[in-house]
Amino acid sequence: SILGSLPNLGESSLRISGQGQRVEDGAIVWTAGGELALPFTLSNVPHLVLSFNLPLSYQDSLNVPSNSPNYYAPRQTLSAQGSLALRGDFDVAPGFAIHQTLRGAAGYYGEQILTTDIPPRWVHADSQIFNLEGRSEFSTELYTIYMDISGSAKNQMAPQVINLNYWSFAVELGIQFRAPTFLVP
Repeated sequence: SILGSLPNLGESSLRISGQGQRVEDGAIVWTAGGELALPFTLSNVPHLVLSFNLPLSYQDSLNVPSNSPNYYAPRQTLSAQGSLALRGDFDVAPGFAIHQTLRGAAGYYGEQILTTDIPPRWVHADSQIFNLEGRSEFSTELYTIYMDISGSAKNQMAPQVINLNYWSFAVELGIQFRAPTFLVP
């Protein structure tokens, strides 16, 4: 039905991972994370899928020397993002299809999130992250013409200051050809 259905658990995924490493100076750098992906089939003809994705990671380091190490030593770093994606596949004519995808995401990145002994305005390096992406494809049996449009922004949060520190915008146009098969039955 067009109103949706329960997630197709056969296509859903939950991934959990962790990693630790002892560095030559005795420091221990570790990370733990996970990702949940839930697709909802809204319609079979045309094929419409709404997907929810939630990646989450936490990184920290122990026994890091007070002098600056020559490697990345995370300090209670949390990264979380939620995204919604809508994909539509439309068969227009035999051998010709249109595929549309739109994805929006918002997230958070913060350092020293568990530290409370120093005033937060000197401790936290918090950022809000925003992404918007779109893709259009026009496919035939021999080629696919596509256009990707993407934009992202990172908002560094500081006490009483909200700034758009980093941003990007890109447009990509392309064509992909399919190689013919020369297999003889």
